[in-house]
Amino acid sequence: MKIPLHKRQNEVLTVLLKQHIGELLFGGAAGGGKSYLLRALACIFAVQCPGISIYLFRRKVKDLRATHLRGAMSFPIMLREFINDGLVNINKSNNIIEWENDSVITLAHVQHEGDLDDYLSAEIHIGLFDEATTFTPTMLRFIRSRVRLGSLEVPDHLRGVLPFIVYGTNPRGPSHHYFKSGWVDAAYPKTEFRAIRADGGMTRMFIPAFLQDNPSLTKNDPGYANRLYGLGDEDKVKAYLEGDWTVVEGAALPKFSRKYHVIEERNIPKSWEIKRAYDYGYSAPYSVLFYTIATGESEYNDFNPVKDSIIIIGEIYGDDGKEEGLKEEVSITCDKIKLTETENSWGVLAGPADNSINDIGQGPSIAGLMKEEGIEWTLSDKSPGSRVNGLALCRQLLKNATVIPQEKPAMFIFDSCPRLIGHLSDLQTDDKTGEDVATSSQPDHDWDVLRYIILDKSKKVITVGVKGS
Repeated sequence: MKIPLHKRQNEVLTVLLKQHIGELLFGGAAGGGKSYLLRALACIFAVQCPGISIYLFRRKVKDLRATHLRGAMSFPIMLREFINDGLVNINKSNNIIEWENDSVITLAHVQHEGDLDDYLSAEIHIGLFDEATTFTPTMLRFIRSRVRLGSLEVPDHLRGVLPFIVYGTNPRGPSHHYFKSGWVDAAYPKTEFRAIRADGGMTRMFIPAFLQDNPSLTKNDPGYANRLYGLGDEDKVKAYLEGDWTVVEGAALPKFSRKYHVIEERNIPKSWEIKRAYDYGYSAPYSVLFYTIATGESEYNDFNPVKDSIIIIGEIYGDDGKEEGLKEEVSITCDKIKLTETENSWGVLAGPADNSINDIGQGPSIAGLMKEEGIEWTLSDKSPGSRVNGLALCRQLLKNATVIPQEKPAMFIFDSCPRLIGHLSDLQTDDKTGEDVATSSQPDHDWDVLRYIILDKSKKVITVGVKGS
Protein backbone atom coordinates (compact mmCIF):
# COMPACT_ATOMS: atom_id res chain seq x y z
CA MET A 1 0.00 0.00 0.00
CA LYS A 2 1.56 3.30 -1.12
CA ILE A 3 0.61 6.35 0.91
CA PRO A 4 2.70 9.48 0.25
CA LEU A 5 4.26 11.05 3.37
CA HIS A 6 6.35 14.19 3.56
CA LYS A 7 9.70 14.12 5.36
CA ARG A 8 8.42 14.94 8.85
CA GLN A 9 5.47 12.55 8.60
CA ASN A 10 7.80 9.78 7.47
CA GLU A 11 10.03 10.58 10.44
CA VAL A 12 7.11 9.87 12.78
CA LEU A 13 6.44 6.52 11.10
CA THR A 14 10.12 5.57 11.27
CA VAL A 15 10.34 6.43 14.97
CA LEU A 16 7.28 4.32 15.74
CA LEU A 17 8.68 1.33 13.86
CA LYS A 18 12.30 1.52 15.01
CA GLN A 19 12.27 3.15 18.45
CA HIS A 20 9.01 1.64 19.72
CA ILE A 21 7.61 4.84 21.27
CA GLY A 22 4.47 4.27 23.33
CA GLU A 23 3.11 7.84 23.25
CA LEU A 24 4.23 10.18 20.49
CA LEU A 25 3.21 13.83 20.33
CA PHE A 26 3.29 15.27 16.80
CA GLY A 27 2.37 18.84 17.52
CA GLY A 28 2.85 22.43 16.62
CA ALA A 29 1.79 24.70 13.78
CA ALA A 30 -1.41 24.46 11.79
CA GLY A 31 -1.00 22.98 8.33
CA GLY A 32 1.75 20.54 9.26
CA GLY A 33 -0.20 17.54 7.98
CA LYS A 34 -1.12 16.10 11.38
CA SER A 35 -4.66 14.89 10.55
CA TYR A 36 -3.52 13.33 7.29
CA LEU A 37 -0.70 11.53 9.09
CA LEU A 38 -3.15 9.98 11.55
CA ARG A 39 -5.26 8.63 8.67
CA ALA A 40 -2.13 7.35 6.95
CA LEU A 41 -0.93 5.55 10.09
CA ALA A 42 -4.35 3.96 10.53
CA CYS A 43 -4.31 2.62 6.95
CA ILE A 44 -0.69 1.46 7.03
CA PHE A 45 -1.08 -0.56 10.22
CA ALA A 46 -4.51 -1.89 9.21
CA VAL A 47 -2.77 -3.54 6.25
CA GLN A 48 0.35 -4.59 8.16
CA CYS A 49 -1.46 -6.23 11.11
CA PRO A 50 -4.62 -8.25 10.27
CA GLY A 51 -7.30 -8.06 12.94
CA ILE A 52 -5.95 -4.89 14.50
CA SER A 53 -8.33 -2.48 16.26
CA ILE A 54 -7.44 1.17 15.61
CA TYR A 55 -9.36 4.08 17.12
CA LEU A 56 -9.10 7.60 15.69
CA PHE A 57 -10.57 10.11 18.12
CA ARG A 58 -11.83 13.65 17.63
CA ARG A 59 -13.62 15.62 20.36
CA LYS A 60 -16.81 16.34 18.36
CA VAL A 61 -18.50 13.97 15.92
CA LYS A 62 -19.22 16.71 13.37
CA ASP A 63 -15.51 17.61 13.25
CA LEU A 64 -14.63 13.93 13.03
CA ARG A 65 -16.75 13.45 9.91
CA ALA A 66 -15.83 16.76 8.32
CA THR A 67 -12.09 16.11 8.69
CA HIS A 68 -11.82 12.39 8.03
CA LEU A 69 -14.80 11.35 5.90
CA ARG A 70 -15.16 14.35 3.59
CA GLY A 71 -12.84 16.38 1.42
CA ALA A 72 -9.51 15.91 -0.30
CA MET A 73 -7.41 13.05 1.04
CA SER A 74 -10.14 11.92 3.44
CA PHE A 75 -10.50 8.19 4.06
CA PRO A 76 -12.89 7.64 1.10
CA ILE A 77 -10.34 9.22 -1.25
CA MET A 78 -7.29 7.52 0.28
CA LEU A 79 -8.97 4.10 0.15
CA ARG A 80 -10.85 4.43 -3.15
CA GLU A 81 -9.01 1.57 -4.87
CA PHE A 82 -9.43 -0.73 -1.87
CA ILE A 83 -13.14 0.11 -1.71
CA ASN A 84 -13.59 -0.52 -5.45
CA ASP A 85 -11.83 -3.90 -5.10
CA GLY A 86 -14.08 -4.90 -2.20
CA LEU A 87 -11.20 -4.95 0.30
CA VAL A 88 -12.52 -2.10 2.44
CA ASN A 89 -15.97 -0.99 3.47
CA ILE A 90 -16.69 2.40 5.05
CA ASN A 91 -19.84 2.36 7.13
CA LYS A 92 -20.60 6.06 7.50
CA SER A 93 -23.65 5.46 9.69
CA ASN A 94 -21.52 4.17 12.56
CA ASN A 95 -18.15 5.62 11.48
CA ILE A 96 -16.38 2.28 11.11
CA ILE A 97 -13.93 1.27 8.40
CA GLU A 98 -13.81 -2.51 7.98
CA TRP A 99 -11.03 -4.31 6.12
CA GLU A 100 -11.13 -7.64 4.36
CA ASN A 101 -8.32 -8.87 6.68
CA ASP A 102 -10.51 -8.20 9.77
CA SER A 103 -8.76 -4.97 10.70
CA VAL A 104 -11.11 -2.23 11.91
CA ILE A 105 -10.62 1.54 12.13
CA THR A 106 -13.17 3.11 14.46
CA LEU A 107 -13.75 6.85 14.10
CA ALA A 108 -14.66 7.78 17.64
CA HIS A 109 -15.57 10.92 19.57
CA VAL A 110 -15.67 11.91 23.24
CA GLN A 111 -17.44 15.22 23.59
CA HIS A 112 -18.12 14.91 27.33
CA GLU A 113 -16.32 13.03 30.07
CA GLY A 114 -19.54 11.08 30.65
CA ASP A 115 -19.06 9.60 27.16
CA LEU A 116 -16.03 7.67 28.40
CA ASP A 117 -18.31 4.92 29.66
CA ASP A 118 -18.86 4.00 26.00
CA TYR A 119 -15.27 2.74 25.91
CA LEU A 120 -15.18 0.71 29.12
CA SER A 121 -14.83 -2.56 27.21
CA ALA A 122 -12.82 -1.23 24.28
CA GLU A 123 -9.62 -3.01 23.29
CA ILE A 124 -7.54 -0.42 21.46
CA HIS A 125 -4.33 -1.57 19.80
CA ILE A 126 -3.49 1.84 18.34
CA GLY A 127 -4.97 5.08 19.66
CA LEU A 128 -4.86 8.19 17.46
CA PHE A 129 -6.00 11.60 18.71
CA ASP A 130 -6.74 14.42 16.28
CA GLU A 131 -6.52 17.91 17.87
CA ALA A 132 -5.51 16.21 21.10
CA THR A 133 -5.37 19.36 23.24
CA THR A 134 -9.15 19.77 22.80
CA PHE A 135 -9.64 16.68 24.99
CA THR A 136 -9.39 16.97 28.76
CA PRO A 137 -6.53 15.18 30.58
CA THR A 138 -9.16 12.93 32.20
CA MET A 139 -10.35 11.79 28.76
CA LEU A 140 -6.81 11.17 27.55
CA ARG A 141 -5.81 9.18 30.62
CA PHE A 142 -8.93 7.00 30.53
CA ILE A 143 -8.63 6.14 26.85
CA ARG A 144 -4.93 5.39 27.33
CA SER A 145 -5.99 2.78 29.90
CA ARG A 146 -7.96 1.03 27.12
CA VAL A 147 -4.88 0.77 24.89
CA ARG A 148 -3.76 -2.86 25.17
CA LEU A 149 -2.92 -5.82 22.94
CA GLY A 150 -5.27 -8.37 24.46
CA SER A 151 -5.32 -11.49 22.29
CA LEU A 152 -4.12 -9.79 19.09
CA GLU A 153 -1.66 -11.91 17.13
CA VAL A 154 1.11 -9.45 16.31
CA PRO A 155 3.28 -10.16 13.24
CA ASP A 156 6.97 -10.62 14.02
CA HIS A 157 7.99 -7.35 12.37
CA LEU A 158 5.62 -5.40 14.65
CA ARG A 159 6.50 -7.06 17.96
CA GLY A 160 7.43 -4.34 20.43
CA VAL A 161 5.91 -1.67 18.18
CA LEU A 162 2.33 -2.22 19.33
CA PRO A 163 0.43 -0.88 21.16
CA PHE A 164 1.05 2.84 20.78
CA ILE A 165 -0.68 6.23 20.83
CA VAL A 166 -0.07 9.21 18.56
CA TYR A 167 -1.37 12.66 19.48
CA GLY A 168 -1.66 15.19 16.66
CA THR A 169 -2.41 18.73 17.79
CA ASN A 170 -1.75 22.45 17.85
CA PRO A 171 -0.90 24.27 21.08
CA ARG A 172 -3.76 25.79 23.15
CA GLY A 173 -6.79 24.01 24.53
CA PRO A 174 -7.86 22.19 27.72
CA SER A 175 -4.82 19.86 27.64
CA HIS A 176 -2.22 22.43 26.57
CA HIS A 177 -0.46 22.24 29.94
CA TYR A 178 -0.72 18.44 30.06
CA PHE A 179 1.15 18.04 26.78
CA LYS A 180 3.52 20.92 27.37
CA SER A 181 4.68 19.65 30.74
CA GLY A 182 4.42 15.94 29.88
CA TRP A 183 6.14 16.04 26.47
CA VAL A 184 7.39 19.43 25.27
CA ASP A 185 9.19 20.49 28.46
CA ALA A 186 10.02 16.98 29.67
CA ALA A 187 12.85 16.39 27.17
CA TYR A 188 14.41 17.86 24.07
CA PRO A 189 12.46 17.29 20.82
CA LYS A 190 12.98 13.88 19.22
CA THR A 191 14.43 12.53 22.48
CA GLU A 192 12.99 9.35 23.95
CA PHE A 193 12.11 9.32 27.66
CA ARG A 194 9.74 7.46 29.95
CA ALA A 195 6.71 8.97 31.70
CA ILE A 196 6.34 8.45 35.43
CA ARG A 197 4.27 5.45 36.49
CA ALA A 198 1.51 7.74 37.81
CA ASP A 199 1.11 9.07 34.25
CA GLY A 200 1.08 5.75 32.40
CA GLY A 201 4.79 4.86 32.47
CA MET A 202 5.05 4.60 28.66
CA THR A 203 7.98 5.73 26.54
CA ARG A 204 7.38 9.15 25.03
CA MET A 205 8.68 11.48 22.37
CA PHE A 206 7.77 14.94 21.04
CA ILE A 207 8.28 15.63 17.34
CA PRO A 208 7.50 19.25 16.37
CA ALA A 209 5.28 19.96 13.37
CA PHE A 210 5.72 23.07 11.24
CA LEU A 211 3.84 24.58 8.32
CA GLN A 212 6.94 24.49 6.12
CA ASP A 213 7.14 20.71 6.64
CA ASN A 214 4.10 20.28 4.39
CA PRO A 215 5.23 20.96 0.80
CA SER A 216 1.80 20.18 -0.66
CA LEU A 217 0.09 22.93 1.32
CA THR A 218 2.81 25.53 0.87
CA LYS A 219 2.84 24.87 -2.87
CA ASN A 220 -0.90 24.63 -3.47
CA ASP A 221 -1.90 27.41 -1.06
CA PRO A 222 1.02 29.84 -0.55
CA GLY A 223 -1.34 32.39 1.02
CA TYR A 224 -2.25 30.14 3.96
CA ALA A 225 0.47 31.57 6.20
CA ASN A 226 -0.86 35.10 5.61
CA ARG A 227 -4.31 34.02 6.72
CA LEU A 228 -2.80 32.71 9.94
CA TYR A 229 -1.09 36.07 10.43
CA GLY A 230 -4.53 37.59 9.99
CA LEU A 231 -5.94 35.90 13.10
CA GLY A 232 -5.53 39.27 14.82
CA ASP A 233 -4.22 37.77 18.08
CA GLU A 234 -0.46 37.60 18.62
CA ASP A 235 -0.71 34.51 20.83
CA LYS A 236 -2.87 32.66 18.30
CA VAL A 237 -0.44 33.54 15.52
CA LYS A 238 2.46 32.14 17.55
CA ALA A 239 0.52 28.99 18.39
CA TYR A 240 -0.90 28.21 14.95
CA LEU A 241 1.78 29.61 12.65
CA GLU A 242 4.93 28.99 14.69
CA GLY A 243 3.75 26.05 16.80
CA ASP A 244 4.88 27.95 19.90
CA TRP A 245 4.02 25.91 23.03
CA THR A 246 5.09 28.74 25.36
CA VAL A 247 1.94 30.62 24.39
CA VAL A 248 -0.68 30.31 27.11
CA GLU A 249 -3.85 32.38 27.26
CA GLY A 250 -3.63 34.69 30.26
CA ALA A 251 0.08 33.94 30.63
CA ALA A 252 1.63 35.85 33.51
CA LEU A 253 5.06 35.80 31.84
CA PRO A 254 4.41 35.78 28.08
CA LYS A 255 8.03 36.70 27.31
CA PHE A 256 9.46 33.70 29.17
CA SER A 257 11.30 31.51 26.67
CA ARG A 258 13.79 28.67 26.87
CA LYS A 259 15.67 30.32 24.02
CA TYR A 260 16.50 33.47 25.97
CA HIS A 261 16.14 32.59 29.65
CA VAL A 262 17.24 28.98 30.17
CA ILE A 263 20.97 28.28 30.05
CA GLU A 264 23.08 25.20 30.56
CA GLU A 265 24.16 24.51 34.13
CA ARG A 266 27.74 25.54 34.88
CA ASN A 267 30.14 26.41 37.70
CA ILE A 268 29.61 29.71 39.48
CA PRO A 269 32.45 32.29 39.41
CA LYS A 270 34.03 32.69 42.87
CA SER A 271 33.26 36.41 42.89
CA TRP A 272 29.50 35.78 42.69
CA GLU A 273 27.67 35.37 46.00
CA ILE A 274 25.20 32.51 46.24
CA LYS A 275 22.01 32.74 48.30
CA ARG A 276 18.96 30.62 48.99
CA ALA A 277 15.28 31.60 49.23
CA TYR A 278 12.34 29.58 50.56
CA ASP A 279 8.58 29.13 50.66
CA TYR A 280 7.35 26.71 53.34
CA GLY A 281 4.87 23.94 52.64
CA TYR A 282 3.68 20.85 54.47
CA SER A 283 0.49 19.48 52.91
CA ALA A 284 1.25 21.78 49.96
CA PRO A 285 4.64 21.72 48.17
CA TYR A 286 7.56 23.76 49.45
CA SER A 287 10.21 25.39 47.29
CA VAL A 288 13.85 26.32 47.77
CA LEU A 289 15.67 28.27 45.06
CA PHE A 290 19.40 28.90 44.99
CA TYR A 291 20.51 32.00 43.15
CA THR A 292 23.38 34.33 42.43
CA ILE A 293 23.76 37.93 41.29
CA ALA A 294 26.13 38.65 38.42
CA THR A 295 28.96 41.03 39.27
CA GLY A 296 29.69 42.00 35.68
CA GLU A 297 32.79 39.80 35.67
CA SER A 298 32.28 36.49 33.91
CA GLU A 299 34.50 33.47 33.27
CA TYR A 300 32.19 32.22 30.54
CA ASN A 301 32.78 32.54 26.83
CA ASP A 302 29.12 32.15 25.90
CA PHE A 303 27.36 33.88 28.78
CA ASN A 304 28.15 37.37 30.02
CA PRO A 305 25.19 38.68 32.00
CA VAL A 306 25.06 42.38 32.80
CA LYS A 307 25.97 43.31 36.38
CA ASP A 308 23.12 42.71 38.87
CA SER A 309 21.37 40.13 36.68
CA ILE A 310 19.70 37.34 38.64
CA ILE A 311 20.62 33.74 37.84
CA ILE A 312 18.64 30.90 39.43
CA ILE A 313 21.17 28.06 39.74
CA GLY A 314 19.37 25.30 41.66
CA GLU A 315 16.07 24.14 43.09
CA ILE A 316 14.50 21.81 45.60
CA TYR A 317 10.79 21.30 45.00
CA GLY A 318 9.09 19.44 47.81
CA ASP A 319 6.19 17.53 46.29
CA ASP A 320 5.21 13.93 45.53
CA GLY A 321 5.38 14.43 41.77
CA LYS A 322 1.69 15.38 41.60
CA GLU A 323 1.80 18.82 43.24
CA GLU A 324 0.92 17.46 46.68
CA GLY A 325 3.10 18.25 49.68
CA LEU A 326 5.44 15.72 51.27
CA LYS A 327 4.29 16.47 54.84
CA GLU A 328 7.97 16.58 55.62
CA GLU A 329 9.59 17.47 58.92
CA VAL A 330 11.60 20.69 58.84
CA SER A 331 14.79 18.84 59.81
CA ILE A 332 14.51 16.68 56.66
CA THR A 333 14.12 19.78 54.48
CA CYS A 334 17.22 21.23 56.12
CA ASP A 335 19.17 18.04 55.39
CA LYS A 336 18.18 18.28 51.72
CA ILE A 337 19.29 21.91 51.57
CA LYS A 338 22.65 21.14 53.18
CA LEU A 339 23.20 18.14 50.91
CA THR A 340 22.52 20.24 47.79
CA GLU A 341 24.94 22.91 48.94
CA THR A 342 27.63 20.36 49.84
CA GLU A 343 27.32 18.39 46.59
CA ASN A 344 27.73 21.62 44.59
CA SER A 345 30.48 23.02 46.84
CA TRP A 346 28.45 26.17 47.32
CA GLY A 347 29.03 28.60 50.15
CA VAL A 348 25.47 29.83 50.57
CA LEU A 349 24.22 32.96 52.35
CA ALA A 350 20.78 33.57 53.83
CA GLY A 351 18.18 34.93 51.42
CA PRO A 352 14.49 35.82 51.77
CA ALA A 353 11.78 33.42 52.91
CA ASP A 354 8.05 33.69 53.52
CA ASN A 355 7.74 35.71 56.71
CA SER A 356 5.15 33.30 58.11
CA ILE A 357 7.95 30.90 59.08
CA ASN A 358 8.78 33.34 61.88
CA ASP A 359 5.34 32.97 63.50
CA ILE A 360 5.42 31.46 66.97
CA GLY A 361 2.47 29.25 67.90
CA GLN A 362 2.55 26.72 70.70
CA GLY A 363 6.24 26.10 70.22
CA PRO A 364 9.30 27.38 68.32
CA SER A 365 8.85 28.92 64.88
CA ILE A 366 9.79 27.11 61.68
CA ALA A 367 12.56 29.66 61.20
CA GLY A 368 13.80 28.88 64.71
CA LEU A 369 13.83 25.14 64.06
CA MET A 370 15.75 25.65 60.81
CA LYS A 371 18.25 27.95 62.51
CA GLU A 372 19.02 25.13 64.95
CA GLU A 373 19.89 23.03 61.89
CA GLY A 374 22.22 25.75 60.57
CA ILE A 375 19.83 27.13 57.93
CA GLU A 376 18.90 30.81 58.22
CA TRP A 377 16.75 33.23 56.22
CA THR A 378 16.11 36.93 55.84
CA LEU A 379 12.71 38.61 55.71
CA SER A 380 10.89 38.88 52.39
CA ASP A 381 9.09 41.94 51.06
CA LYS A 382 5.37 41.41 51.83
CA SER A 383 4.46 45.10 51.76
CA PRO A 384 1.23 46.31 50.11
CA GLY A 385 1.55 46.09 46.34
CA SER A 386 4.55 43.76 46.50
CA ARG A 387 2.81 40.99 44.54
CA VAL A 388 1.90 43.29 41.65
CA ASN A 389 5.28 44.99 41.75
CA GLY A 390 7.10 41.66 41.82
CA LEU A 391 5.33 40.44 38.69
CA ALA A 392 5.99 43.71 36.86
CA LEU A 393 9.69 43.59 37.76
CA CYS A 394 9.95 39.96 36.69
CA ARG A 395 8.43 40.77 33.31
CA GLN A 396 10.96 43.55 32.86
CA LEU A 397 13.90 41.31 33.78
CA LEU A 398 12.73 38.72 31.28
CA LYS A 399 12.30 41.36 28.59
CA ASN A 400 15.82 42.67 29.24
CA ALA A 401 17.22 39.20 28.54
CA THR A 402 15.72 39.23 25.04
CA VAL A 403 17.65 42.37 24.04
CA ILE A 404 20.87 41.41 22.27
CA PRO A 405 23.39 42.65 23.28
CA GLN A 406 22.08 42.76 26.84
CA GLU A 407 22.11 46.27 28.26
CA LYS A 408 20.14 46.05 31.53
CA PRO A 409 19.96 43.55 34.42
CA ALA A 410 18.02 40.47 33.37
CA MET A 411 17.08 37.05 34.71
CA PHE A 412 18.26 33.59 33.69
CA ILE A 413 17.63 30.06 34.94
CA PHE A 414 19.91 27.04 34.80
CA ASP A 415 18.45 24.03 33.00
CA SER A 416 18.91 22.10 36.26
CA CYS A 417 15.68 23.73 37.52
CA PRO A 418 13.00 21.89 35.48
CA ARG A 419 10.13 22.42 37.92
CA LEU A 420 10.60 26.20 38.04
CA ILE A 421 10.98 26.35 34.25
CA GLY A 422 7.80 24.36 33.71
CA HIS A 423 5.78 26.34 36.24
CA LEU A 424 6.86 29.72 34.87
CA SER A 425 5.97 28.62 31.34
CA ASP A 426 2.38 27.95 32.42
CA LEU A 427 1.94 30.64 35.06
CA GLN A 428 -1.45 32.35 34.74
CA THR A 429 -2.60 35.79 35.83
CA ASP A 430 -5.55 36.65 38.01
CA ASP A 431 -8.60 36.78 35.71
CA LYS A 432 -9.75 40.04 37.24
CA THR A 433 -6.79 42.33 36.67
CA GLY A 434 -3.97 40.51 34.93
CA GLU A 435 -1.59 42.35 37.27
CA ASP A 436 -1.13 39.51 39.74
CA VAL A 437 -0.62 35.76 39.54
CA ALA A 438 -3.63 33.52 40.18
CA THR A 439 -3.12 31.75 43.49
CA SER A 440 -5.72 28.97 43.65
CA SER A 441 -5.62 27.16 40.31
CA GLN A 442 -1.94 26.44 39.68
CA PRO A 443 1.40 25.64 41.32
CA ASP A 444 2.76 28.99 42.48
CA HIS A 445 5.11 28.04 45.33
CA ASP A 446 8.36 28.49 43.41
CA TRP A 447 6.90 31.64 41.82
CA ASP A 448 6.48 33.07 45.34
CA VAL A 449 10.14 32.30 46.05
CA LEU A 450 11.22 33.92 42.79
CA ARG A 451 9.22 37.01 43.71
CA TYR A 452 10.95 37.17 47.11
CA ILE A 453 14.30 37.09 45.30
CA ILE A 454 13.35 39.80 42.83
CA LEU A 455 11.97 42.06 45.56
CA ASP A 456 14.78 41.41 48.01
CA LYS A 457 15.58 44.86 49.29
CA SER A 458 19.30 44.25 48.89
CA LYS A 459 18.78 44.29 45.11
CA LYS A 460 18.29 48.05 44.89
CA VAL A 461 20.06 48.04 41.54
CA ILE A 462 17.28 46.00 39.96
CA THR A 463 14.75 48.73 40.58
CA VAL A 464 17.18 51.29 39.19
CA GLY A 465 17.76 49.09 36.12
CA VAL A 466 14.04 48.97 35.40
CA LYS A 467 13.45 52.71 35.68
CA GLY A 468 12.36 54.37 32.48
CA SER A 469 11.95 51.07 30.63
